[in-house]
Amino acid sequence: LSVSAPSDKAERLHELLREPPPVPRAFPEAVAECWEDEREDICTACGLRPQGHGAPNNFYRDKARERGVCYLCLKRRAQRAEAWACEKGPEWYRTIWIDEVSDRNGRLVLLVGRFDLTNWLDGRHVKTLLVRTGKDQDDYVSKNPSFARLRRVWETTKRFWEAVNEEDIPLFIETSCRRVEVRPEDRDTVKDNLGDYHVYEADLAGVRTSLVWDPDRNRFLSADNLCRLAEVIAGPGAAGLCEPSKAVDLVCNRLGKLDKIPLYEPGGYGRVRQPHVVFRPRETRVIKQSYTPTIPILAEPATFMALIPADRALEVAHKIKKRFETEMGKVRNRLPFFLGLVFFDRRQPLFSAVDAARRMLASELPPESWAVRYTRRIGKTVCEIVFQNGISWQVPVVMGDFNTHDDWYPYYLVEKDAAGRAPSWRRLRFSLEEAGEERYWIHVEDLAPYDRVKVYPARFAYLHLDTSARRFEAGSRPFRLLEELDEMVRLWQDLEITARAGRLTDTGLRGIEALFENKREMWGLNEPSKDAGSRRQRAERDHSSLVFAELVKATLRKERLEDVVQPEQVTNGVLTGTLDLYMRIMKRRLADFTQKEV
Repeated sequence: LSVSAPSDKAERLHELLREPPPVPRAFPEAVAECWEDEREDICTACGLRPQGHGAPNNFYRDKARERGVCYLCLKRRAQRAEAWACEKGPEWYRTIWIDEVSDRNGRLVLLVGRFDLTNWLDGRHVKTLLVRTGKDQDDYVSKNPSFARLRRVWETTKRFWEAVNEEDIPLFIETSCRRVEVRPEDRDTVKDNLGDYHVYEADLAGVRTSLVWDPDRNRFLSADNLCRLAEVIAGPGAAGLCEPSKAVDLVCNRLGKLDKIPLYEPGGYGRVRQPHVVFRPRETRVIKQSYTPTIPILAEPATFMALIPADRALEVAHKIKKRFETEMGKVRNRLPFFLGLVFFDRRQPLFSAVDAARRMLASELPPESWAVRYTRRIGKTVCEIVFQNGISWQVPVVMGDFNTHDDWYPYYLVEKDAAGRAPSWRRLRFSLEEAGEERYWIHVEDLAPYDRVKVYPARFAYLHLDTSARRFEAGSRPFRLLEELDEMVRLWQDLEITARAGRLTDTGLRGIEALFENKREMWGLNEPSKDAGSRRQRAERDHSSLVFAELVKATLRKERLEDVVQPEQVTNGVLTGTLDLYMRIMKRRLADFTQKEV
């Protein structure tokens, strides 16, 4: 750590935060001492010590080797599991196990987000907030970027993510999930052969699940999604297991009926699975305390991470979007915001998902120039601004008392008006110098059609880690606008309604999408457009785009979907993204709705 130069305005704070923290380095002498007379592989957790190093006896040394870690890392894992098994504290009422977070398809999501506060912490955007207004330009006084104000910016954005963890995520995720407890008959045999608070794979007559050994209470605790496990036990066509209470009863009954339960070490790819110990269950019961299947990881303004079930990811993301629009609506045009979803299987290494998330968070969130179509007042508290690209924002224009008009916050940087001039004549406006040039900030209600405004649009992205190598694609493709998330949710809802009416099936929808994608590929429309090239090449691409648009319209009319899917949703990729998210990743099917109607 280093202390910045003394300043009332913390002028170097943004510079220090922009610099990456120094890479943590271990003491070379201590690491070298660990490797004396050692021939083991390196620990997969810390990457410093040999596997099994530091164990007090051969039993724990072998345990650490089996799990590919050193004894210190093995002990740290056990400490967290021990705190979880005490049935109190945030670890118990949420979870620490990825298998418990996964949905019925065995998938989960690493939810990530960030605010880019670069221009706020250096004071530039703090100056766009006013402390005084008046009739004349000289009466407008900007806020001074003092350290106290910069701190409030940081704390406000931090509270935003804390509210997401405490309010938004539990709102859409099942909070009545329960666990099962199994007590073995041969306690001494189990205790002598198992590591304290280690997780093992149990074979329940051909169905695998995760059990954690709690030696202090002589029991095993389930560490799995019991709804998914119950569906596997019941087999195909099982009904009525959507409720956690029914699912946990089925699993508890299955455990109680087994004569013997073999336990295996969680093995990696290619490792031969051999029973580690076999025990006979003496008693099984359902634990009354419920838990919420989510794992908060980090909640800072520039980095938010949390693990949630994949089947609830879009609902949670939609709620976060609504919170952002409500709480940050007055400054959203100058507050860069990103929200990302990394889908992965419960057997996928968590490192791959975290690495993909970091690549997303490291991407730039550049500003754009949008043209205003019109603005209008909605009620007494909101002004809607509609842009030429079809995006609309609802901006609050009153203070917290819902009565006083807000003349201090909702201002937009207008680069030029319809005539190409600086709008220096607007009623509510002030000017700031930027790059040696005077720029005008106009109140949202004084914006005029065809004004070109500089905005930092909120961004959205998702990635499906079907393989670990897919993480290298994170951040390489252009992000979507956050507003497209609403569009994809509405489109899927419309497709569901159409399926209930018997006008659409999974096969038909996939066929339509395949037709569009094949034509895109054949005509080179999937390649990014380039301004360079001959006039003939540009003309051919424009012609292909027009023909493709006509093909889309004709196909939608033929399939009677023109009132469900808009042609623009096909050409801009919204339809492909919707089907990718719902059908391929979250395993939703339109057939589920048609079958229910029958």
